Amino acid sequence: TTTALALAACATYAPVVRPDPGGLAEGGAITPADTTSPSESIAADQARDSGWGGSAVVLIGYRQLDETDWQPFDDQLALGVEAEFHPDDSPFGIEFGLAGSVKIKSDVVVAGDEWTAAVGELYAGPRFTLPLDNDAIRPYLGAGISYAHAEIEATPPFGPSISEDDGSVAGYVHVGSQFAVGNGMIVGVDARWLLGSDLTIAGFDTDVD
Repeated sequence: TTTALALAACATYAPVVRPDPGGLAEGGAITPADTTSPSESIAADQARDSGWGGSAVVLIGYRQLDETDWQPFDDQLALGVEAEFHPDDSPFGIEFGLAGSVKIKSDVVVAGDEWTAAVGELYAGPRFTLPLDNDAIRPYLGAGISYAHAEIEATPPFGPSISEDDGSVAGYVHVGSQFAVGNGMIVGVDARWLLGSDLTIAGFDTDVD
């Protein structure tokens, strides 16, 4: 199973706005809406007027491929970008993203050679965000369709490079949570699995699940 664990950073979030008409909560306490800065209030107004919220994140982590088929390239550095949008009053939204992973290793067959294995994905699907009283924590579950492309390239000490590649449609599912840290920024964790990919690389049937 391919698993990507990632850190979500450099993100913006348009929050669901829950204004208190009276400006004060029950018992006379100041509501969170009363403590926002002018810039945060403008951003909240824009989010409310548009009727949509969302986030855009940079993903940093790793991809774990099947060791039997992909060793010594089974653990790869992974990078990606992902966006999510949802109606203000709904936990259901849509997501799409672009992700890739790579590992470069030398001296695999002969001294001085260099091998590169890479996997790329373009994916989209629905997302459900679990509604909580605390808007700073946003656990979610997403699933959808992905197009995965894998390539292996060998560069010998002398002579031209040789590469083999293939692509496949697959499904994916992922779970994670985002945590608001202020000023429209969020961090988070995400784990995702690719399901049902089917590729042929250099004459061998394999997958990137």
